[in-house]
Amino acid sequence: MRLQNRIGGSNPPLSECDLYPKFMTDYLPFTIHGTIVRGSRQATRLGFPTANLDSLPDAPLSHGVYTGTATCQPFFIETPCIVFYGKPYTLDTNTDIRFEAHIINVSLPDLYGKTMTVTLANYIRPNQQFINVDELQKAIKKDITCSLASYKALA
Repeated sequence: MRLQNRIGGSNPPLSECDLYPKFMTDYLPFTIHGTIVRGSRQATRLGFPTANLDSLPDAPLSHGVYTGTATCQPFFIETPCIVFYGKPYTLDTNTDIRFEAHIINVSLPDLYGKTMTVTLANYIRPNQQFINVDELQKAIKKDITCSLASYKALA
């Protein structure tokens, strides 16, 4: 489903983002609270550090990538993020389900043990395995563009 571009100026156009239809996102917006825990640091090595939550959603959400906002006071409040929920097939043989947020344009201090609230707004794409790290990084960059466009469209 392509959405109309409601953003002007130099902001990334929302129309370039394929967001999923409403019937696939009946549980959105969805908010989860959890404690930030240490992950495998794979995302950090890719250049997209994440805050991993110790909690998993209690709603039947599809695995994949979401747009959203994150709050971890006093460090950041309702800041745009992309969220990965699922199993990290490309980089990790660990088959545990993860819920991790990349806070866009924020240098994260050490947040381990802090409480974070994440609100999922849109479902960007399903979880998938990429053929290499470069393809994964390209997809993450597009996810970030879509998240920022979605966030600015709502503002």
